This record gives sequence, C-alpha cells and structure tokens, in this order.
Amino acid sequence: MRYFVIRGFGRKKDSQGREIDFDRVDRELIRPALALCNFEGGTTQTEDGAGNIRADMFALILEADVVVCDITVHNANVFYELGVRHALRKKHTVLIKGSPSADTTPFDLSTDRYRSYTVDDPKQALQALVRAVQAGQLAGRETDSFPGARDTWERVREGLPQELEANLALANVYERLYRQQRKPALLESSNQAVQRTLGCPDLRAGERAEATALRARNLKTLWRRQFEGLPTLQQRRAAALSVHARDAYAAYLEAFQLDLNSFFPGVAT
Repeated sequence: MRYFVIRGFGRKKDSQGREIDFDRVDRELIRPALALCNFEGGTTQTEDGAGNIRADMFALILEADVVVCDITVHNANVFYELGVRHALRKKHTVLIKGSPSADTTPFDLSTDRYRSYTVDDPKQALQALVRAVQAGQLAGRETDSFPGARDTWERVREGLPQELEANLALANVYERLYRQQRKPALLESSNQAVQRTLGCPDLRAGERAEATALRARNLKTLWRRQFEGLPTLQQRRAAALSVHARDAYAAYLEAFQLDLNSFFPGVAT
C-alpha cells in the first residue's frame, strides 16, 4: 500500500509570523503513523530521477492508496496538490492541521474533517492519526473516483491525442476500473493507452520503461484474474503457470532493462 504526503517543506510561517517546522511534523508524526499502518511512500522529494516533477506529482497523487495533507498554514502548493487529489479521488485523503496557527481553514475546506496536532509536540497525535488512516481504509463504501479521473483525462486526450501524461494516467485508471468491474473492454482500453504512450514522439527511456511496466501490470492483472476464485489448489496452480505469467515477467524485465533507475519493474521482476 502506497501513501503520498502533501505538506510544506522545511520551516514555514503562518500569517502572524509563527514558524512551524514541517519536516519535524513529517518525521515525528506522519511517517511513523503511516509506517504503523504498513504503508510505504513519501512526497515528490523522494523521486530522485530526472524528469518532470509535475508529472511525478500527478502520478503519485492519483495512485496513492492514502494521502495525508497538512493544511496548517496557507501554502499555495499544498492547496493545489490537494485540489488535484480531490478531483481525481474522492476519498482516502486525511487532512491534518497544527495548532496554534493564525491561518484559518479555507472556506472550501471548512466542511471537511481534519485531525489536530500540536506544532510544538506533533508526536502526541500519533495514535489519533493512525486511527484516522485505518478507519478510512476499513470503510466499506466506494471511495475511489476512477470514473471521474477517466473522464478528465479523456477530455485532455480529445485535444491532445498523444499527450504523455494523459495516456499514462488512462493506462493506470482503466486497469483500476477493470479490477473493480471485471469488464474486458476496460483492460483493453488500458492496453490501448499504453500503446499510444509508446507511440509518443521523443519518448525518454524512463517514460518508455514506465509504459512498458504498465503493459506488464496489465498482463499480471489478467494472469491473476485467471486463478482467482478457482475451487481447488490444483486448479489454481495450473492457472498460475499460464502464458500470461511468463509474458508479464518478460515485460517487467524489458521495462527494467530500458531504464535501470526504474525500481518498480526491477522489484516486480
């Protein structure tokens, strides 16, 4: 399970000049809480490779199973990224706000619940944040706005058919929709988005590796679908040895060889 954190970096001041150390909040509160929930992740600062940081940010925000967002001070970047998350995925976003802070909660967020912490001792709120994250994950209602994300990126693609970010996002979104709805046409739409990505001009090695890894994931998803629900262990073992498993492995290996800095296909291989 992956998380993404939306926050200020370093020390930031509220509107009355009070300084808050957001790196400390991350170190003492956010990261420990998410580790206790068995999540892995970080922020765009954890992306070491070259490339478009905005593209990395969009992908991480969309794909994260949970997002923690710190709205303690008025930070334009924080609210921009939070807006992206709310547009792409309706739930599994946990807001936190430190006190004291002179910055009031913006009107558009005034109806949203947030977890409080003390800026001088953020670790005191550790268990409260753990409970909030766990409660969100255990909720039984539909939480992800993948249809909305699909519609948004398809509108982008109408004007820019070969737009890289749109096609990578659609490859991911359609695969997630397939897992929810089990309609073969959705997985085929994901494969088509991968092919459009691979056909983009001037594709860098890392981008080609990412698209190839998405193709590998689709093959893996199809492979797993074959043996889910089979009644006997013998049937499941037979299905697990299908050609889709070998094809998925080969695609992950190809992706890793395209860019050795692409750790995801390397781990999957």
